[in-house]
Amino acid sequence: MAKEENTNSGKGLTGLLNLGNSCYLNSALQIIGNFHDLNDYIETYLNDNSDINNLDLHFMKEWNALRLLMWSKNVIISPNRFKKTIEYVSEKKNWVSFAGFEQNDANEFLFFVMNIFHDSLKMEKSDKRLMKLFLSNEQIFLRKKYKDFNKFINSAHNEYSYIDYLFTIYFKIEYVDKETNEIITTNYENAYSIDLPLNKLSICDCLQDLFEPEELNKQNNNQYYDDKEDRYKDVIKKTYVFQTSKYLIVQLKRWNMNLRKNQRIIHYDIDKPLVLSKYCFEDLITIGVSKSYELFGVINHSGNIYGGHYTCAIKNDNSKWYDYNDAMVKEISANKVIGNKNYCLIYRLK
Repeated sequence: MAKEENTNSGKGLTGLLNLGNSCYLNSALQIIGNFHDLNDYIETYLNDNSDINNLDLHFMKEWNALRLLMWSKNVIISPNRFKKTIEYVSEKKNWVSFAGFEQNDANEFLFFVMNIFHDSLKMEKSDKRLMKLFLSNEQIFLRKKYKDFNKFINSAHNEYSYIDYLFTIYFKIEYVDKETNEIITTNYENAYSIDLPLNKLSICDCLQDLFEPEELNKQNNNQYYDDKEDRYKDVIKKTYVFQTSKYLIVQLKRWNMNLRKNQRIIHYDIDKPLVLSKYCFEDLITIGVSKSYELFGVINHSGNIYGGHYTCAIKNDNSKWYDYNDAMVKEISANKVIGNKNYCLIYRLK
């Protein structure tokens, strides 16, 4: 059988003009342009709903038009029309930080776009037929076995969307009584990213530190209050990855409480997958779900919190890495990707 040709190989090398402090926007848009399954889904959705016109759908139409330009020829284009759409939608949604020409956070803008996509693509949770199209065997197993998790899912999502399927990662948090070693309570949380404190020198060590069991006790002045027994207790807080996502966004927390930037290089092997197995809840390991991710995008930031510059590095479908610096796009070696400017790492499930 002939190998299927990758139609995206060598494409998507278009530069975006800086329209005035829009480097954060350009970097995020280049990353979003490489979420191929999301963009294919958006294009199909727009074709199937061409008669619908609302604010969120207008935003998505303008994005799709820009993306098609970005992926048609490797040239330099101005995202001016889409920038005006961002300003208009931002004002309407009271997210005014993106309504002007101020410098903004690329990661915040990335989630701003994803939230609009979610609002456009969401479906009523009562539409079980459509939801089943998105549910993996992993999700079905976990929902059936853990009724409290299923209850959390239903309460957390009034509507479900393809964005949830692609990006939402779920965590299981257990509070264990230190005296009896019994689980007092279990909570669940969900997020679009893992926000990673930089207490170590490598991604794996930082993750290990993040998921290390935490003692909540009287000595640390953070005891757990057991409302059933109406008293404070010393407990061990254990956090696990409970459900993986197709894309994994790791936000490196470079800013401290004094708004000073942590400039250390966080090391990772760019050619080896990031494996989350050791941080996963045991049932996730038992059912054999893939927890291995490959890096394909990095958002970089230079400067301080009051001003700076964003660029990004992306692994193209031709397996080569490229640096995107507004209008300038150039090939770089893989060893040039890692550095102290790394701000956000974007992985996809292998």
